[in-house]
Amino acid sequence: MEREVIVTSNGRSVAILSSVNESNLEESLSAFRQARAVEAVTSLQCRSIALGTDRITILSEYHEALKRPKFQFEEDKIVAILDYVGRNGQTVAPFPLLASLPDADNEPFLEAAITGSAECLVAGNHAHFPSNSCQEVKAISPADFLKLFLKQEVAEKSSTYRADAANRQ
Repeated sequence: MEREVIVTSNGRSVAILSSVNESNLEESLSAFRQARAVEAVTSLQCRSIALGTDRITILSEYHEALKRPKFQFEEDKIVAILDYVGRNGQTVAPFPLLASLPDADNEPFLEAAITGSAECLVAGNHAHFPSNSCQEVKAISPADFLKLFLKQEVAEKSSTYRADAANRQ
């Protein structure tokens, strides 16, 4: 007879004991792990709803930031840049940070950068992203990002030019 026993401590459930045998051990373990994963995803979804981030995307946040008067960007330029990022960027389902940032509004950006194994995170204020919270992701200024981006573009074009020249010989 298969039964489960719930173990309690001070009136709170702390564990479940379930009988298994060699024939159903792997299947039982797989079902348990799947249930735990479903619970974790549900918890993340509830957190997202509670924070109001379930309807917000990083691109929409960037769009709002780039529309600020201090930047004086034209709407069509903003749309073009974000379209490029949307088409060439990586979509991730970010994991929550282990430690909070000084400004919780910045956490979704760092969560996505870490989950997506990004090299850098473009941020106007580095103080919002302390290096001990960023793991392998480096927070860089927009100016430093543009320098890095243009340097890579030049290197890629140079590499393509050399390859084309070698193929012509």
